[in-house]
Amino acid sequence: MGVTAGVERIAPALALLCSAIALAGCTHAASGRIAAAASRAPLETRLIAQVQARLDALAVGNRRPWARDLDPHALLMDEEGHVSTTAGFLAALKPLPKGSTGSLRVTHPRFRRDGGVAVLAYVADERETIYRARFHAHFGIVDTYHRVGHRWLLVADQQTRLPHDPPTVPIGRAQMRRYVGRYRMVGAPLTFVVRIVRGVLVGGVGTALRPLRAIADQPNTFFREHVPGVLIFVPGTSGVAATLVDRVYYNRDRTYRRIALPK
Repeated sequence: MGVTAGVERIAPALALLCSAIALAGCTHAASGRIAAAASRAPLETRLIAQVQARLDALAVGNRRPWARDLDPHALLMDEEGHVSTTAGFLAALKPLPKGSTGSLRVTHPRFRRDGGVAVLAYVADERETIYRARFHAHFGIVDTYHRVGHRWLLVADQQTRLPHDPPTVPIGRAQMRRYVGRYRMVGAPLTFVVRIVRGVLVGGVGTALRPLRAIADQPNTFFREHVPGVLIFVPGTSGVAATLVDRVYYNRDRTYRRIALPK
């Protein structure tokens, strides 16, 4: 995904901070200069650096950065909707199992502050390998901090897994025509239209038609780019699609019956 404009804006200050740390050495006086440099860095820079430190700690099960930054009464919601307390999260934090490696990187940060409250929204770019099988995912995360004395503690964290488009396979015009037509939602007046426009299969409700991409290894199954869920065409006895299932979040289906054949 690459480093975003938000990271580029804070990069000079972060580099300055890192340089100060690298050059300070191990003396007591140098430690004081490091702390002073860190305290002078913009809050956005400091919080992004803290987030990255916490993400780096996940793979190895290092609780220290999390224990340092978490408010004792924080609530953390993962991408599956499970909510943890600070104590519960720290107790459950373990290294990745044998055969697994992974990393997370902060991208697309957005920052807001209002008095003693600060919000940092960002995308975590995850790369994971499990016994040579590689996986790539993105998570949208919103962190909320509040100021306690001179410290900023994380009081709430919410994660969302961002959709990735599946691998596709090309299809010919003859196959496209099996799906072309109009479909009406069962028990409702909504109409889903499927057409071929300039050699591309498109579909949608009303006039909001999007390109339909055939999913590899899943016959008669399509997706709309950057739209969660899949479209499943169920063929009739003639091989032409008779039913359309619009499968949205968590297998909640909207079923349509064909009402018009392709022209």
